[in-house]
Amino acid sequence: NLSIWLKYSSLSFTIISLNTRILNIMEEARMSTTVSKRNLFCDELNAVTMCEYKRELSLLRRLIKMTEKAIEEKDTRDTWSYEGICHMFATSIVSYAKMAHDNMVLGHLNAANMVLRVLIENSVFFELIYNDEKEELWKYYMVQSYRDTVIRGKDGASLKDLEFWEDMCKRYEIDKAFLEKGNRDRPYIDENYGWTYKIYKKKRFNFRGVCDLVDSSEYLGFKLMSAYSHGTSIATKLSSSATMDKIMSMIVTIYIALYRLVTLYCWDVVDESFDRVTETIENIIYSYIDCQSSLE
Repeated sequence: NLSIWLKYSSLSFTIISLNTRILNIMEEARMSTTVSKRNLFCDELNAVTMCEYKRELSLLRRLIKMTEKAIEEKDTRDTWSYEGICHMFATSIVSYAKMAHDNMVLGHLNAANMVLRVLIENSVFFELIYNDEKEELWKYYMVQSYRDTVIRGKDGASLKDLEFWEDMCKRYEIDKAFLEKGNRDRPYIDENYGWTYKIYKKKRFNFRGVCDLVDSSEYLGFKLMSAYSHGTSIATKLSSSATMDKIMSMIVTIYIALYRLVTLYCWDVVDESFDRVTETIENIIYSYIDCQSSLE
């Protein structure tokens, strides 16, 4: 079992090293060439509207780059640890912020909202795991996520995958109450978000209950973005144009996610430039709110 664990740990390190090399190559390519509009599809009408928000988008881009630089200071080679899981979630949040930003620039606002739904989920999961190190939620997340995606996601899990998962449960000393049914209809591991069972406060597991553990307002944003996740909502088909409300809602969502990430995870490594950028964005947001209030 130890050899299997070491093999996977070595594989994780190899993947991280490979990803770093790929990112370096991509950065060199970005610096030496410019993206041509002829190579990209865009929603021309929305893209033109987004030109009116150049300042806001520029500030968001600066905030994303600052956040990315800050979380790099928290990088760890130990993927299978509390620090490793926190860093992976932090990296994911920044990646989704980039995707949303780029889709906004191209005028693909529905696509941006799809991404923002995922960003909210990752932000909530990150805060739960980061804030509850004592409860070791990261271990239960790892065990459940690995089982659901690697083992159940295949048409018949390989023996090595099963052995690795079983060894993970033993190494992390996962409680039997999580894996076995006991006096419940089914074990916690079979529940959506069951990995939060140690701190979950409601009878039924759902994302609303998970959000309540962090910030109940997160669920409202999640619900609003959910209409875009499958692209089948009649509302998204009737109105895909760029409006001030829609644009500002996306800007606020990205800003809040990144600000909370930095202040919670890597506040100790940012400088005064972060404060200047966030204060400027906040002033824009407050001006928008005041404008909307005056119209009511």
